[in-house]
Amino acid sequence: MIEAQTHSLFTPLVQGYTQWSLRGHVGSVNVQIEARDPEPVATLFHATHVSWWDGYLGVCLSRHLGLNFRVAMLEAELRKYSFLRFAGGFGFTPSETASVRQMLRYAKRELLEPNHSSDRTPAAMLLFPSARIVPPNLRPIPYQPGTASLAIATAKDKPLRVRAVAWRLEHRGQARPDAFIRVGPARIATGVETLRNLTKTLCEDLTLEADKLEYDVTLGRLDGYSSALRGLPSAQEGWDALRTALMPVRSNT
Repeated sequence: MIEAQTHSLFTPLVQGYTQWSLRGHVGSVNVQIEARDPEPVATLFHATHVSWWDGYLGVCLSRHLGLNFRVAMLEAELRKYSFLRFAGGFGFTPSETASVRQMLRYAKRELLEPNHSSDRTPAAMLLFPSARIVPPNLRPIPYQPGTASLAIATAKDKPLRVRAVAWRLEHRGQARPDAFIRVGPARIATGVETLRNLTKTLCEDLTLEADKLEYDVTLGRLDGYSSALRGLPSAQEGWDALRTALMPVRSNT
């Protein structure tokens, strides 16, 4: 397993790079959060996995919420993109039992006693229960039991907030897609749940948020979404702005 790293110089640089890269790919990032906590608290997020950009969107979400960020990645991928350790990425191998157990111990420690923040900002742990990228409309959503296992183990020491996160990338007639993130209400894990029942419940929570997000985007019900990031102007937008600027002013007389 590979642990995430925090560095006074590299961490803000790499996080800034991920957001700059995201701005070059999307037109905007828009977030709706149900029953937002009045103050940041340690939270376990479990999310749909619909694109390569989901980890970068997770960094954007954590900054939007004012939380420190840790995101699970495949160890093989993190070895290729090792700089992402400084953006909160930690790697494990799902097919290896020892690696999974080590990851769960590490994730629990980070949730209970984050040692990567001088100001004690609460931790945000992001897991992708499907363990692979799947289409946003695939049902049932593949859901591995690791998220529920972590929630139960952590909640035995301290009640834990668990939130479902769904995201989509939609072009909506533009050159670049807009990203939409929907964060469900907090479910409090107490540590007395059974693994089977909590896995089923969390999968239902995630499916509900994914369905609600599809409904919101399809019907254009976006009033409740706030802007978390604006993308860089696309070639289309740049050309339209230039064409408008060069267009002769027409007289109404």
